[in-house]
Amino acid sequence: MSIAYEHHAGQRRVRSAPVRLTRRGRVAVVVVALLVVGVCMIAFGPGSAATDESGEPVGTTVITVQPGQTLWSIAGEARPDGDVRDTVADIIKLNSLVKGEPLRMGERLAIPRYAD
Repeated sequence: MSIAYEHHAGQRRVRSAPVRLTRRGRVAVVVVALLVVGVCMIAFGPGSAATDESGEPVGTTVITVQPGQTLWSIAGEARPDGDVRDTVADIIKLNSLVKGEPLRMGERLAIPRYAD
């Protein structure tokens, strides 16, 4: 970066030249931007593991929380013949929820589906 000096009536002002990226610098900026986008896609993208084991989730369904719904009511609907406590734990883990924190109306939750 070069610095140019201007003289105005006895005053000295420093004016810097605009910053210019070299070809290597532009490539570095693009690579860093692509890495950031890739990491964000991995970190915030949808993800759930499905298994075939008996009693384990085999996929997910996304629901929108309606007024009056609780984790317990949602878990009971998702797996009526199973242990509601285990289903609640699966929903909490799948959605990274904080235990004891109430659901918000309109919140979208991934709900595990279980094999019959």
